[in-house]
Amino acid sequence: MNFSLTLSNYPPLKAVLKWSTIPNSTNYVFYRTNLLTQAWQNLTNFLSPLPYPSAPATVTVTDLVNLAVPRYYRVQVDPQLP
Repeated sequence: MNFSLTLSNYPPLKAVLKWSTIPNSTNYVFYRTNLLTQAWQNLTNFLSPLPYPSAPATVTVTDLVNLAVPRYYRVQVDPQLP
């Protein structure tokens, strides 16, 4: 999986998460504000927009940034059987 996280430079400030997804898979983005004590929270989940079979594609998810509260992200891609 090719993953990147960048910050947008346009107001409002956003985290931009991008990764390569596989066809016919469920994609999850989780976050937490403390790596040591909190459970992961679901930010979003969605089915890949590509039919099977096809090549991997890049998907993008954005999240508003609050500089007072850091966020840590986890991406999970679960393939489905054809």
